[in-house]
Amino acid sequence: VALALRRAGGDPESEADAQAATSFPDSLLADPELRSEDAGALASRVSAHGAVRAALLARQRAFAHQPGGAVLDGRDIGTVIVPHADAKL
Repeated sequence: VALALRRAGGDPESEADAQAATSFPDSLLADPELRSEDAGALASRVSAHGAVRAALLARQRAFAHQPGGAVLDGRDIGTVIVPHADAKL
C-alpha cells in the first residue's frame, strides 16, 4: 500500500488516498523496493488508517481462500486472517 501510494503521488496522511492504494496490482508484491526502509517507514504511517487495515484484512482473507488454498506466513495469520483454517503449522 505504501509503495503504491507513493508511486501514485498520494498523501499518506489522507485515509482516502491510502485506501485507494489498497487496490494495488499483485505484481507489486514482487518489487524489491517493497522491502526498502523508505517503504517500511511509509507503511507504518498508512497502516494507522482503519480503512487500510480493513481493506488489507479482506484482501488477505480472499488470498487465503483462493481455489487450491494458500500458504501464509506471518503474525496473526492463524488467529485473525484465517482462524478456521484446515491446517496450521
